[in-house]
Amino acid sequence: MTETRISEHALCKTNNGQCSKLCLPSGQNTRTCQCREGISISSDGKICKGDNQCPDIYDNVDIDNQCTRYTDVSCTYECKPGFMKNPSVTEIKCLPHGSWEMESDSLCTRIVCPNTITNGNLSSICNRFTGTKCSFTCGEGYDKVLTTLECLANGQWSEDTTSVCMLGNTEPTDEGLGTGAIIGLACGGIVLVVIAVAAIVTCQLQRMRKDSQKMKEELQVAYQSQRDYNSSTSGYSYTTETTAAEMKYTMKLL
Repeated sequence: MTETRISEHALCKTNNGQCSKLCLPSGQNTRTCQCREGISISSDGKICKGDNQCPDIYDNVDIDNQCTRYTDVSCTYECKPGFMKNPSVTEIKCLPHGSWEMESDSLCTRIVCPNTITNGNLSSICNRFTGTKCSFTCGEGYDKVLTTLECLANGQWSEDTTSVCMLGNTEPTDEGLGTGAIIGLACGGIVLVVIAVAAIVTCQLQRMRKDSQKMKEELQVAYQSQRDYNSSTSGYSYTTETTAAEMKYTMKLL
């Protein structure tokens, strides 16, 4: 008897009619499972003696649920989210002892984002799997422009890793001002304070000069008046002479 499957029959088309080998239509809505010549079939009429069924759950591999998974049957598969399918393998065969012919890691490999960023370092505890958000640090003299990177399904980071650490004076999008920006603001504040103090001192000096000039002019007038008075009188007292001398001395100080 040949082992050609009658796949056109409705019952045999779905999961090979649950037969481990041959599925033969025996009526419009019935089918019969048969084995190779000389091989007996199980009491449920589905599995040939010596046939085993491989597991439907296989680590990071999703086996086609329409496949019987019996001995010598090859099944198509897909990879679970976060894993990449081996492009050179489209089917895997179930071996006689009930295991798949290839290890799951050879069929589907985990997608991992790159472990380096420009001018910085990723956190050592980050696994870099898809969907994972990883923190990072920037090198000396560089500031963050954001706090975390997310590993996408295509194995790339959510941001260009050549521009997440910028040279000084940058503003992180979600953790405040960078070190360079803070230093710049502090220096700017100090300069403004110095300018303000200098302006106040200059104003005070100008006011003192004006007051001094005014006092000097008043003393000169008083001194001249005293001299005129002395010239017009015959008496010249010690007190008058002393007052004039004091005025001269005061004007020198001013």
